[in-house]
Amino acid sequence: MIPPTLALGLLAISTAPAPASANAPAPATPRMGQAALSRALPRYPGATSDPISVGDTIVAKGVPMNVQSFMTDDPPRKVLDFYEAYFKTLKLPMLGNGDMVIKFPYPSVTVLDEAHDIDISVITVPSADRHTMVLLARADMRPLLAHLDRTLAERYGGLEPYPRGKSPSAVAFTDGEVQTTQVTFSTADTPAQVFAFYKSSFARAGAVLGGDGAAGEASFQLPDGVWRISTSSHPDQGATVVTAVHTRSPAPPPEPPRGGR
Repeated sequence: MIPPTLALGLLAISTAPAPASANAPAPATPRMGQAALSRALPRYPGATSDPISVGDTIVAKGVPMNVQSFMTDDPPRKVLDFYEAYFKTLKLPMLGNGDMVIKFPYPSVTVLDEAHDIDISVITVPSADRHTMVLLARADMRPLLAHLDRTLAERYGGLEPYPRGKSPSAVAFTDGEVQTTQVTFSTADTPAQVFAFYKSSFARAGAVLGGDGAAGEASFQLPDGVWRISTSSHPDQGATVVTAVHTRSPAPPPEPPRGGR
């Protein structure tokens, strides 16, 4: 960030604009990013907080998206009515509660801009205190459409699928230089069976084991980061819910060579 005093100094000595070339191309507008999301949707008049970005970029099932959130005292239906009216002015087809990639578990509306392969969603999350958290998401569908096979193959971040897993889902987050992939699924197997499978799987990859799973979690250190697997048992449903999180941090810079002979 430029210090305020330096910024004022630069402004003072830059009173004359630089000559522009008549043939200079106009600056390109970024296709994705938080600024593109802000331009895509109007500010909700009943918001009680300013929109804040949710990370830099989120990747859900191979689809990169930018997400913002804000709070309001209005109920979900009133929020959705506002944005549905706006989408109708754009003449974009509304897909209802989610899109072909994600089905949202909360009241929401999604529209598809087919001309630009962009998906826009508004998700409302009600709370017990009658406040509503609103999530605004703008997704780039081109990677999914252009590389569908590769996207499906990589959506679990390299985690070997559990052979008896049900309803697997994966979401990847990028915040600065830290990349995180979270995979969730359920199974009728016990936590001990789940950990036995992944101990064997990660052992073949040369991972360093941390924890034996007896406390419901274990970690596996690999060259590209750490996988942490945790389980929660639901005997009334006859299911074990498994969450696997992979965290990848940037490699540290190499140490400079030591001087001397």
